[in-house]
Amino acid sequence: MAEPVKRRYDNSRRQAQVRATRLRVIEAAGRLFTEHGYPAITIEAIAEAADTPLPTVYRLFGSKRALLAAVLDTAFGGDDEPIAFADRPAVRAARAETDPVKMVDAFARIVAEFMERSSAILHALTTAAQVDSDAG
Repeated sequence: MAEPVKRRYDNSRRQAQVRATRLRVIEAAGRLFTEHGYPAITIEAIAEAADTPLPTVYRLFGSKRALLAAVLDTAFGGDDEPIAFADRPAVRAARAETDPVKMVDAFARIVAEFMERSSAILHALTTAAQVDSDAG
């Protein structure tokens, strides 16, 4: 008698849900940190703004400082992909450019985009440093 074929468990839908929840929490935290400063915001307020249960926020991030780090990573990189800044396609293309003028232009675009995405949250980072030396 032939052995029954076991189906593989496909958790891609669950992973997509977790990623969407994580991004929703990061966006809420970034907005609140920017509007009110890091010290004034609690994880409870972030969970409420993200419409996410508090235990889920703690499970995903563990601490307010870790959540701040995720907000910064997302702001710096422009998305929630786990790719180092130097390994991002635009940076790699700029580094590979052989024409110095085109290389400078490419890096100028990268820096302009970076500053546009992250300038507001950088102010929140300075407020974090006032109350949390490790965040500083």
